[in-house]
Amino acid sequence: MIPKSVDVSSLSGALRSADVAEQGSQDGPHLPPPARFHAAVDSAEHGSRSDDFGTVKVVVLTDGDFTGADCRDVAQAIKNDTGANTVIVQTPGPAAVVSDHFSRFELETHQHLLAGSVDPAATESFVQAMHGTHVPMGLIGSLILLGTAGAAGVAAVCARLFSRPPLKESSSQH
Repeated sequence: MIPKSVDVSSLSGALRSADVAEQGSQDGPHLPPPARFHAAVDSAEHGSRSDDFGTVKVVVLTDGDFTGADCRDVAQAIKNDTGANTVIVQTPGPAAVVSDHFSRFELETHQHLLAGSVDPAATESFVQAMHGTHVPMGLIGSLILLGTAGAAGVAAVCARLFSRPPLKESSSQH
C-alpha cells in the first residue's frame, strides 16, 4: 500500500520532465546533487542493456518509515503514471525496482545494492550489476529442446525394444 506520506501525483508530475524526483523533509538525509543520479540513469538508458531498461525514473524518499512492499507500490504507481519502463525507489531503508523488461528475479537479485541508501553511488552499482545480469533465454530454450528430443529418442528406443513380439518357441516333435 502506498503510504499516505508519499505524494505520488506530485512525484509523477516532477518525473514527467525529469529523471529524478525527491520527497522528504529538510531534516532528512542530505540528497546529493541530482546530476549524480542522472549519470546512473544515463548509464542505464545507454548501456549494454538499454533496451531492457528503457526509460528510467528514480524516486528518492528521504523521510518516512517504509517497507519493501510500500516502495514497490510507489514504484509501480510512478511507472503507471509516467509511462517509464523502469522505476527505482530508494529510501534510507528498503528499496524497490519495477520494470517492463527485467524479471522480478533479476531485479530482486541486485536490489540489495540500493537498500539503506539514498546515494547515487548505490543507484550506479545497481545499474552496473543489472548490465551484467542476463538470462540467456536462447541457450535455455536450446537446452530444453535438446533435452526433450533426447527424451523422445530414448522413449522411442525403449518402446521398440519392449514392444517386440515374443519369440515363438519352435515346436519340435520327438
